[in-house]
Amino acid sequence: MKEINLKYINNIRDLGGYKTNDGKTVKNNRLIRSSVLWKLEDEDISTLVDTLHVDKVIDLRNLDERESSPDIEIPGVENIHLPIFPQNENDALSRIDDELKGLSFTRKLEHFYDTIEGFNVFSLMNMNYIMFISDEHCLKQFRVLIDYLLKEDNVHAILYHCAGGKDRAGVASFLILALLGVDEETLKYDYMVTDKYVRREFDGAAERARAYSDRPHLVEILDGTINVHEEYIDGMINYMKEKEGDILLYIKKYFSITDEEISILRDKYLD
Repeated sequence: MKEINLKYINNIRDLGGYKTNDGKTVKNNRLIRSSVLWKLEDEDISTLVDTLHVDKVIDLRNLDERESSPDIEIPGVENIHLPIFPQNENDALSRIDDELKGLSFTRKLEHFYDTIEGFNVFSLMNMNYIMFISDEHCLKQFRVLIDYLLKEDNVHAILYHCAGGKDRAGVASFLILALLGVDEETLKYDYMVTDKYVRREFDGAAERARAYSDRPHLVEILDGTINVHEEYIDGMINYMKEKEGDILLYIKKYFSITDEEISILRDKYLD
């Protein structure tokens, strides 16, 4: 894993450098995970295009997120919208009464705390992680991401991102690295290292919440949604193993990945 320094993009890194079970190494400047590209300086664009050779940005956010915080358009770089969450009915945050749809993300969660006995944000996030690897729409969209990787040339990099670069981008990285033959410990490490990038955001938000708000669940909601938690990734791994006994076997079956495609990915992205 190689850090990338951009002025306003906090959670961005190259998957290059990770070792695989058979002793190979993920290539540098080919697979980049990121938070939203909401603001880029000319120097940042130069880093992405001239140094990292990015030619595609794949935005995993839903349309409302994309419209409210659009990516900076980079000349010569294709921007692809590939929303991972089901657009309307199936994700946990969409299954709400009509009168709640105008509320902010955090206010919706607070409503759940007040109206659903035993509700907590951590259970919701665990449900979403299982949804990422079991819902028909999510499976299809992640499969499309893999198709872009399969079709990419051997020179350029693909950058994929969600909002914070934590959940959807984290699961995407997990799937990609597993297909490349990276071991489970490293898969979890790559997910958990995001804590380094989001912890400061949480600390600031939590400090403000404690100082200026008496909303009883707010800090817990911020913790559950901003920070990474090992239980999220462990729950997803355990689900895969319970279904198929092995992470790679699960991915092959449910994301419809063939051995030939795995071989192509490894030839393309490993040294």
